[in-house]
Amino acid sequence: MGFSPDISIVDTRFSDLSCVWYNVDERGILTYTEVGDNVYRPLFKSVGIDIANIRSINDHRDAVQLVVADRRTNRRA
Repeated sequence: MGFSPDISIVDTRFSDLSCVWYNVDERGILTYTEVGDNVYRPLFKSVGIDIANIRSINDHRDAVQLVVADRRTNRRA
């Protein structure tokens, strides 16, 4: 039988995967990676947000919340 890691204990060294989608510099300026741009640009555009206007993690979170709210409101049956 193979080894299965204990996933009940969160390894904080690997728990923050945000760097796949964006980076935040020491001044708090957020920039998207190529992957993040490909993922978030169409999502934000769908609710009228230009990804170029997202400059901080708070801007990003606000934009994501608007996308989620829009999806909940406009669910397709």
